[in-house]
Amino acid sequence: MKRIFTLLLSILAMTSFAQNETKELKARLVDEEKNPVQFANVSLKMADNDSIIAGTSSDENGNFILNVEDGKYILMTSAVGYERLSIYCRPADLGELKMPRTSEMLDAVTIEGSRIEETPLHYVVLPDPTEAESSGRGLNFLNMQQLPGLDVNVAKETITIDGGTPIYQINGKEVSYQRFINVSSDKIKRIEYSNNPGVRYMDRGASGVINIVLKEVEDGGSIVANGKTAFTTGFADGYLMGTYNRGKSEIMLQYNISHRNYDDVPYEMTDKYTSEYRIVERKHSMNFPFYYTTHNIMADYTYRANDSTFLIVSLRDNIENNNWTGSGPMIEIDNGIHDTMNMEMKRKRKINMPTLDLYFSRQMKNNQTIELNLVGQYSMSSYDNKLIYKSDTLIEEYPTYIENHGYSVSGEAMYTKAFDISELQFGIQYQHNFAYNDYVVYDETTSMSKDNIYAYAQYVTMLGEKASLVLGTGAKVFVVNDGLNTLSYVKNLSTLRLNYKINKKMSLSAVASLSPSLPSLSDLSTILQRTDDVSANVGNADLKPYNTLSGRLQFNYNAPKIFYATATAGYGHSFNPIVYTYHYNPELNLFVNSPHNSDYYKTMYFNTKIGAKKLFEFLYISLTGNLRKQESKGIGFHHENLNFYSSVEVQAVWEKFTMGCDFDITPAITLYGENLYHNEMSQDIYVQYKWKDLYVALIWLCPFNKDGFKYQTEGLSEVHSYKHTNWTANNGNMLTLGLTWSINYGKSFKKVQKSLSNGGYDDGMVK
Repeated sequence: MKRIFTLLLSILAMTSFAQNETKELKARLVDEEKNPVQFANVSLKMADNDSIIAGTSSDENGNFILNVEDGKYILMTSAVGYERLSIYCRPADLGELKMPRTSEMLDAVTIEGSRIEETPLHYVVLPDPTEAESSGRGLNFLNMQQLPGLDVNVAKETITIDGGTPIYQINGKEVSYQRFINVSSDKIKRIEYSNNPGVRYMDRGASGVINIVLKEVEDGGSIVANGKTAFTTGFADGYLMGTYNRGKSEIMLQYNISHRNYDDVPYEMTDKYTSEYRIVERKHSMNFPFYYTTHNIMADYTYRANDSTFLIVSLRDNIENNNWTGSGPMIEIDNGIHDTMNMEMKRKRKINMPTLDLYFSRQMKNNQTIELNLVGQYSMSSYDNKLIYKSDTLIEEYPTYIENHGYSVSGEAMYTKAFDISELQFGIQYQHNFAYNDYVVYDETTSMSKDNIYAYAQYVTMLGEKASLVLGTGAKVFVVNDGLNTLSYVKNLSTLRLNYKINKKMSLSAVASLSPSLPSLSDLSTILQRTDDVSANVGNADLKPYNTLSGRLQFNYNAPKIFYATATAGYGHSFNPIVYTYHYNPELNLFVNSPHNSDYYKTMYFNTKIGAKKLFEFLYISLTGNLRKQESKGIGFHHENLNFYSSVEVQAVWEKFTMGCDFDITPAITLYGENLYHNEMSQDIYVQYKWKDLYVALIWLCPFNKDGFKYQTEGLSEVHSYKHTNWTANNGNMLTLGLTWSINYGKSFKKVQKSLSNGGYDDGMVK
């Protein structure tokens, strides 16, 4: 440990040694009426050549500071909707610099009376000082904003956008979810939010992007410790994060742990397999306890050569150990023959995935930016599943054991050019994934690889003073090799977004997109895995990618005081989607579950959210309703589902206290393929208190549901109909206590921006 500490100090010393003395060049950018010009691009070049030697952006008050050596410079500023500024200067306090507005602008649509601005690409939220102080955590502050499509559950610490998972960023750099939600709200400079991921992130299936931009800070460091545990259940989460910043360097170390040891997890199942030759009916129940521990380790080194050039080196590792064990009685009727037995299930999953992430960013003259990202990831994992049937006369075992080794290498290069009222962006992404799986029980191995190439372009422009356009398109080349055959596909991704400002209170947006979905390596694997005495799983090498065409029309109303509302109508149509269905195989005398391309999947929905914020200066209330119709069709099946989901949320903020509740009123039920998924009915109550650098949270989960979280899945297939229900009873009436303590020392540091995406690994295992 002493050697590591000495090495870190040596690195910091080398990066700060022999630096020339610098001076401050600062100013405040204002318009004709002396209003601040926020987030303007600021660049500095030598007076005798065109080399850009520094760059930054103005803050919410129009201020900026550059630390440079003494000399003669040309300072250039630009912002959409304002005339460009270019002046000759030396390092000094230049005072107020005027940037007159232009008649046309790629500008923000400010919702009067709030601190929310709507730009062509995203919403910009400027913190209300009282909200930032009272909320304590970035998660709480984000919940107060009530942005379109955003659903924040403070008690469960979850965030979704339109029901999906977004990209989480801090200063444009993609970060872990745990690091994101624990940002202190008083450090937030602004939040950039989008419920349209754009053509760049469509390939990853993201539902949106949330970027927290932190306030600029200088030398110094911080240590943050967090822990949360339940009083009566094996539940514990925690993390420890430390940062140290000096000169041009920053070092960040973070460790996360999540532990569960649940012993009360009831499970019930009834199902029926039907064919001309074999009919099997089963009914069983059991307790299915589980145990898991997850470790996440991350180390970042950031080098900021100047305000326009950044280098980040990240090392991460994800280590998981999961165990499930259960037993219970089962009644089985196989072609009229009754049998009663005890079923035991033992399942283990281990994962170790170290990752190296390299990132480089450079801002150049003429409002140009390049970003480069290279990520390498290695995977070691194992999956062990054993199913045992015991009766008076028979013991049957159905084991599965798979060892996986593999790696992925991914990279992205992106170029952006900003003009007066428009912006153009080009990018290319590449990922190579290799997976080797040893199916030990069957004495078989697979070696599969996939190459994923994606090139994209996006254009953003203003259409007059009230409207804007975002247009993006991309081409994807996908190649899969299983050692015997090579499959290749070429697909297009496209998106179109129109924003229109109706008046100071109302805005309208329309989004349309076409995106492909590709089969995974496990979907394509031909290894047949025996599940039990009745069924088996296998992939399908003949699968084809499929396209989804979707559209959304959204209306936003945000009054200067209290009231807000969002109404969204949308439609989606998937052509030949991949679904899993059962069929009877007479040679094996088994019902085999495998993927295939069905006919279509349609969904239509109308979603509305109404509420009030800062009612009586301390109360936040919202009511959400979602009416959705879904339809799926394939060979031998055609299903429809009509569902109305609703929920209510109340939050009160008073001085250092935050109190709230989040209740589901009616359940969300989702149809896909031949399966209906009944989402959990949730009730949460929480109280949080902030005192100086200590944050305390008391959370009560499922206070009115002793069964805890309940999940139910229903199979509609004529070949395999079923009902599965399981309860996480340990969560019922569960009270947890969380503590967060931070120590700041020295001065703060200016964080770096990073926005490129990181690759993932596909293990290709059939389980």
